[in-house]
Amino acid sequence: SLRGAPGVEAAQVSYASASAAVRWQPGTDLGTLAARVGRLGFEMRPLMQNAESDRRIGKEMRRFAIRLAVATVFGIWTMMIAVAVYLGPPEMGDPALARALAYASGATALPVIGYAGLPLYLSGWRTLRAGAPGMDTLVSLGVLGATAGSLLSLALGRGEVWFDTAVMLVTLLLVARLVEMATLRRSARALASVEAALPDRALVLREGKRREVLAGEVAAGEQVLVAPGMAVTLDGVIAEGESAFDTSSLTGESLPRTKRAGDRIEAGWINLDAPVTLAVEAPVGARRIDRLGADVEVMLHDRPEIHALADRIAGMIVPVALSLVALTALVWGLAGLPAEDVA
Repeated sequence: SLRGAPGVEAAQVSYASASAAVRWQPGTDLGTLAARVGRLGFEMRPLMQNAESDRRIGKEMRRFAIRLAVATVFGIWTMMIAVAVYLGPPEMGDPALARALAYASGATALPVIGYAGLPLYLSGWRTLRAGAPGMDTLVSLGVLGATAGSLLSLALGRGEVWFDTAVMLVTLLLVARLVEMATLRRSARALASVEAALPDRALVLREGKRREVLAGEVAAGEQVLVAPGMAVTLDGVIAEGESAFDTSSLTGESLPRTKRAGDRIEAGWINLDAPVTLAVEAPVGARRIDRLGADVEVMLHDRPEIHALADRIAGMIVPVALSLVALTALVWGLAGLPAEDVA
């Protein structure tokens, strides 16, 4: 949808970070992009802090967990009735009993179909309306088709129903959605943990005195004191002193690295031995650790050719599946079978 907007040169969505990387021409109306995204049921906003992203994802996961719980509890009863009908003794073939079980199956499936699957139908409708139907659209059609076929069968006085199919589709897609959200939340927490490891204050040397200020108030060119046991707050070059540093937060290396005057050190390292004076080169916002989040975002959106091929194949699944359904119904009808058998 974004690629078709005027002025947009490239756009790619990353499901792992719930973000879109968009390259647009100068003067492009971003309000138009926001409107396009809004029609799909999403809200376009600047990248959130990872802690805020984690909070929002957690809230969404709780909502889906409740729906999954409903789908599981009521779905078990629906499946038990289905198993009784499919594998039960010959007495289960009694028409009156079969219809009673069919109605019971519909009653237990109603909370799953009517409540648990609601966000899936909404998502499926929005993507269908945008001309980009996906798995939500396909599953929604399957659920609604199974439900409609079951209701038609009951209306015709028959006992065959497919409520168990509808329940299974909703439950499996809810599980998949929760797994997807858990992956997204893990990514946000990993980046947030790196940010949280940094102190928000620094000992800056001004007019020959030490002053404790917010790290964001220190400008490039100023000098700060990094005491033993402290985390380095800003990127820069050691002006005075020599010490060993734990760089594992950024490099993963467990062995300390000795740095002396003239060597560069980075925010996130831990000073282990002696105090050093740091000449700041990169203030908050320009540090390497600040760029890591952006680098990860770029990597998440930079898909190899195999992913592009998968995207193209996924885009064909829905129209191919629906075409096969229509062809099957046509052949079934031409074979002279009753309309209820076609349904």
